[in-house]
This record gives sequence, structure tokens and C-alpha cells, in this order.
Amino acid sequence: MRNSWLMLADDKFARDCSFHAFRAGGPGGQKQNKTSSAVRLVHNPTGISAEAAESRSRNENLAKAIKKLKLNIACEIRNTFKLLHFQMKINPSNPVYSLWMAEILDALEICEFRVSDAAEKLGISTGQLVKILEKEPLLWQKTNQKRISRNLPPLKTH
Repeated sequence: MRNSWLMLADDKFARDCSFHAFRAGGPGGQKQNKTSSAVRLVHNPTGISAEAAESRSRNENLAKAIKKLKLNIACEIRNTFKLLHFQMKINPSNPVYSLWMAEILDALEICEFRVSDAAEKLGISTGQLVKILEKEPLLWQKTNQKRISRNLPPLKTH
């Protein structure tokens, strides 16, 4: 189910979400706190949420919140039955980016968060996997939380 949610086009994905606009501090000068441009989304099937308030544009914040929500779903829901085996260099603007992140966490979960074993399962080097993890703060944090819970040392940045 997770994979099909992450593969949905943003407009179709948003149909499964509760939307809430609110006022938030941040950039905007005179318009700050005068418009409800911040956005909070809750994915109804999972209860997972995300919000964005970086822009004065509600549409820009909605797009950012959808991206964040997909990434949150990728980080929270595991599929350890079958790996999809993506190419290992995917740009964050690629529509399958969140699914790629989920795939990496699935491999780590299967391998009890032993990075070298997960890298082998993904067909890449341990160094390549660590670099991928470092580039996505949410993925890095989730990996280290899981490693610590398994009495493994946290990964260190280079």
C-alpha cells in the first residue's frame, strides 16, 4: 500500500489528506501573520502529517507539505517483503524520490540497520549508502534512531 501512495501524482495523493491552512511566523514582512498561507496535511489512511510554512504562497507551501508528507510516510512505513531495486542516484525533485528513500530504509530494516549489509543488498558500496543517508537529514536521523535502539553505534558524518 505504501508504494502505491508514494507513486500517486500529488493532486491524487492530496485527496487522501486532510488539509488545514493556518497563520505562521516566518518570512513576509508586512504580510507576516496576515494570511493563512501555512499548510498542514494529515494522510488519512496512516495519520502521518507534515506542514510547510516557508513561503507566503499557500500553493507553494502545499507542494512542499506534500513532498514532506510523502517522505514522512517513506520513513515510517516499512515494506520488507520485496525490494524494488532502484538506480542509486535519484534527484529529490524526481517523483519517485520518496519511494527510493523508503526502499533504502526497507533494506536497512531487513539488515537490522547494519549499513554494510544493507549496501550489499542494494548493490552499492557502504560509502555510497552513507553518502545517500547524509544528504537526507530525515533519513539520517531515522537510521541513527533505529541503530541506537538496536545497540549499534550511530553513524558519524564525514
